[in-house]
Amino acid sequence: MEILSSILTQQQQQLIKYDRLITKSDKSLEEVGGKCGDILQHSDEDFRCLYLNPVGRNWFGLDKKKLNRINSQGINAFYHPDTVNYELPKIKRYYKSDRGDKIYTNYQQLYHPKKECYTVCLVLTKKVSIGFLSFIYPLDKELDISTKIKRVISEELFKRNHQEHFDSLTKREMEVLKFLAEGVNNPCIAEKLFISRRTVEEHRKNINKKLEIRSLRDILEYAYAFDLV
Repeated sequence: MEILSSILTQQQQQLIKYDRLITKSDKSLEEVGGKCGDILQHSDEDFRCLYLNPVGRNWFGLDKKKLNRINSQGINAFYHPDTVNYELPKIKRYYKSDRGDKIYTNYQQLYHPKKECYTVCLVLTKKVSIGFLSFIYPLDKELDISTKIKRVISEELFKRNHQEHFDSLTKREMEVLKFLAEGVNNPCIAEKLFISRRTVEEHRKNINKKLEIRSLRDILEYAYAFDLV
């Protein structure tokens, strides 16, 4: 995991550098993107692609005319439904927060027109004045990554993105979160912690607010990433 962490940090710093070249120098997005060896994408808040560098257009098999046509079809032309329903809302919440130069990193399933299938991509996203600036790293199916390694990487990404939220929990809230991830209900949690059921419910409300919990899946992601279970 130290190698992964080092690589991610390096790429995050590179993305910040590109953003500064565009916003604080006379370099245009086209100039910066043309020199980038990875897929560089600029999207608005609705995830419509405003710019895709030559590397990206080549990978997607798109010229500017085709890109405009796909944009008119909406985000479903690019993103898998799972990404639309689960991953993109997280980025929107990130965009609305005051994150400064911090990078949001996650997996997205993007449609690959050349192969006529969805490809899992590692995406590093930075908030900019209009929308998002992103590095996209396709993980080809030929890449031999075991399910276990993918899970470990996914947990590492989640931990990096949500460390501040998790650190805002009190010790008692962490205990409640652990029991929730284990499937323990409110009355049993109250009994195990020697507190009232009403107190458990208050802790759950605080946890949901601090961690932006919307489903059991969110609870499990925190529990696995932060070694609660």
